[in-house]
Amino acid sequence: KELSGKLGEKMQIARAGCLTNTGGFVDSYIHPGDQLGVVISLTGAAATSDVAKTLAHDLTLQIAASGPQFVTQDQVPESVIEAEKDIYKTQMRNEGKPEEMLEKIATGKLNKFFQEICLLNQLYIKDPKIKVKDVVATAAKEAEGEINVDAFLRFKVGDTNTGDAAEGEDA
Repeated sequence: KELSGKLGEKMQIARAGCLTNTGGFVDSYIHPGDQLGVVISLTGAAATSDVAKTLAHDLTLQIAASGPQFVTQDQVPESVIEAEKDIYKTQMRNEGKPEEMLEKIATGKLNKFFQEICLLNQLYIKDPKIKVKDVVATAAKEAEGEINVDAFLRFKVGDTNTGDAAEGEDA
């Protein structure tokens, strides 16, 4: 409210977040137009190297462009996975697929789903032939130390999504 009075605009904060990182590296990116922002946290022995800093910047661009919701598929809640699986199975049943094939087809479709919502599973925007996890591994090798993507936050003006703990701590 105090900020609204100073700016003369009615403002409402829908989301806030905090990434904590000790001994690692935190980077941020604000997309031109100030409508989208990303913060990323890297940890590991080489997280403060120049290679890691370049990687962090590239990953903020990746996150801004592709909008992942989680770092890894291990962070996707089981309820979300089961709901997606149920959707795929229902679609396949409606298409007349045999019941014994539904689980296998749903698993294949889940892999595509994870590629969309999990940062490390995504195809890298700078080279769509490789996955982000391979880019991180290559950077770690080049930096001669471990680099891990710890967490990220992605904010878009007007977005009221409360986010997930996998993206950091939203408040």
